[in-house]
Amino acid sequence: MGQFFASCKNCIHYIHVNKSRFKSQALLDEAAALTCMAYVDLNPIRAKIANTLETSDHTSIQKRLKNHTEDELKGTLKSLAGKVKNRTMILPLKDYIELLEWTGKMMVSPTKGAIPKHITLSLNHLNIKQENWMVQVQNYGSNYYRFVGSVEKIKEKTKSLGRQWLKGVHAIQALYQSGG
Repeated sequence: MGQFFASCKNCIHYIHVNKSRFKSQALLDEAAALTCMAYVDLNPIRAKIANTLETSDHTSIQKRLKNHTEDELKGTLKSLAGKVKNRTMILPLKDYIELLEWTGKMMVSPTKGAIPKHITLSLNHLNIKQENWMVQVQNYGSNYYRFVGSVEKIKEKTKSLGRQWLKGVHAIQALYQSGG
């Protein structure tokens, strides 16, 4: 049982193994990768096993918090899977940590607090609708099927598979801003 990321030619896959079940989702862009990373990093908080990122055992965010330098905090999040085409992650590690801290606090004690302003700029750049961030991160596992990315990228993948429709388009429209 576990969760991990793997890369293929053009995208990153989020892979979840639970007992005898196996689920893989292609993350087609950085907004999809960011949402999935937050979902995975916040699993212990969502499951009420931990209340903070620091106490979220066996997560990459706990490891990042213990082993980072000032330069790494200022730098953008490292690519999840090496060289992947069309990667646009622009979120500094420091902002990712702050976004997760805010999201985790909202999960533990929901209020109407706003995402910190400097982080909203990064979310805007990724075409993520801030008002739907919490819902998407909390329900990531059930919202999407085979692919996660912008509506345009989902439509491309659907067409390449010779299909008319794939589960998750409504959730994608809720996550991404128009034109995203």
